[in-house]
Amino acid sequence: MSQSTTMSSEEKILSYLKGCPAGATYSALQIAKEVGLDKKDVNRLLYILKSADKLHASDDRPPKWSLLTTKKVATPEVSKKQLPKEEQDSIIPFLNTNADGKGMTVGELSKKCNQDRKSVKRQLYALHEKGKVEKLSGKLWALTVSGNEDSGDSDFAEDPNDKPEPGLSISRDFELVKKLGEGGFGYVCQVKHKMDGRFYAMKIVEYDRDAEREVRALAKCDHPNIVRYFTSWPGEYDRKDFGLHSTSEQSSSDSQTNYEDENSEFASDGHSSLKSKSRATNSRRDNKYPWLFIQMEFCEKGTLHGWIEDRNCGKSQRTRVNALQVFQQVVSGVEYIHSGGLIHRDLKPENILFVKDYTVKIGDFGLVTSVTNQNSGIMKRTVGRGTPSYMSPEQNQGRYDEKTDIFPLGLICFELLWKISTGSERVMIWPDLRNQVFPDTFCEAYLSEHKLISKMLSKTPEVRPAAAEIGKFIKDFLLSESLSQKTV
Repeated sequence: MSQSTTMSSEEKILSYLKGCPAGATYSALQIAKEVGLDKKDVNRLLYILKSADKLHASDDRPPKWSLLTTKKVATPEVSKKQLPKEEQDSIIPFLNTNADGKGMTVGELSKKCNQDRKSVKRQLYALHEKGKVEKLSGKLWALTVSGNEDSGDSDFAEDPNDKPEPGLSISRDFELVKKLGEGGFGYVCQVKHKMDGRFYAMKIVEYDRDAEREVRALAKCDHPNIVRYFTSWPGEYDRKDFGLHSTSEQSSSDSQTNYEDENSEFASDGHSSLKSKSRATNSRRDNKYPWLFIQMEFCEKGTLHGWIEDRNCGKSQRTRVNALQVFQQVVSGVEYIHSGGLIHRDLKPENILFVKDYTVKIGDFGLVTSVTNQNSGIMKRTVGRGTPSYMSPEQNQGRYDEKTDIFPLGLICFELLWKISTGSERVMIWPDLRNQVFPDTFCEAYLSEHKLISKMLSKTPEVRPAAAEIGKFIKDFLLSESLSQKTV
């Protein structure tokens, strides 16, 4: 059997790049052609190899790929020899008690432990090879976290065969409670951590550039109105072992479900819309697949879509103040997102959730992107990303900034205040609303809100107020004006 047939796809990619000139970079398409694999599969594998610190991706769009070259601390030849027994690890207590986390030089250690510099240096490099010490900037040495832990006294002998597996594992560390949503790119589940007993939302999606961007955006967010991010990790797992049998595996028509479709946009329960994309392939439904696992806060009180539906169906009474207080929290979250130089691009009631005390949480950062490029200009972007019925007009044109998020905020504000009893009524109202045409009775009942929403729905992005302005107006004027508790 030839080597090419026994070599894994990852090995083919690495083998090809190792044979390329040093410093050369290649696109996923170029690599796919050279190794004889499908571009989509190669793209996913490239990100897996990047997470394993084997490849480097440039900042280009699409990125260019190359082998990751790592610089190791030069180890003197003497460190490869077996150290005398009396020297082994003898400097660890001095690093542990005297370094104060700042590191020590060879000279300082030599004086502290009363050993010659040559002996100290031998120990340092030997410990470095074991991963117990690290070389800091300049000539400073310090214990690594694991080295520091190992140096302490222990009442228990460590069994080398009883070490936990590295990292988290979806099947080992979590119990599936229920599936919350499913789309062309994966799942969102409610899970229970076996160790801490808490519930989390686990988003399991294809590991690609969009998924990586979502994680980076969530990791930067620390705000009471943004879904909290805990951790993430890439990997493969057998979905059947975890009980995630896709309904689309039983029906070929289901596999084409598009959660952005106007008739099914409310299908997701909010932790993620999990949109299908045109690149969907049958290979996604293989048992083993490169995934990204994103562990997030579980929002147990449902979505804003459910809040609105309960009001529309008469299941619950909502006051004008209730509606404005909810909207103020949504705006606060959007203001925070924009302050970080990001655009959400998919704001809608399904992606706005509630926790136990009904605090609002904005979720699903799957389409988040930067406001500007490196030259501080509005970027040319991919068109059609988002939910059509909430998407701003310019979002389908390819050039937009954070004001694109203000347009759906205007629509959401209207929905919070105005009861739409039937689907046919919505079909009649919605196109007019997107063109700043409101029901006459709405303008009479909500004069101040009508003026604000009309600005937010302007076809000219520059006319729309910033999120900070909207929040201030709600707090200083609308909420104080609404003390009459008018029912909506």
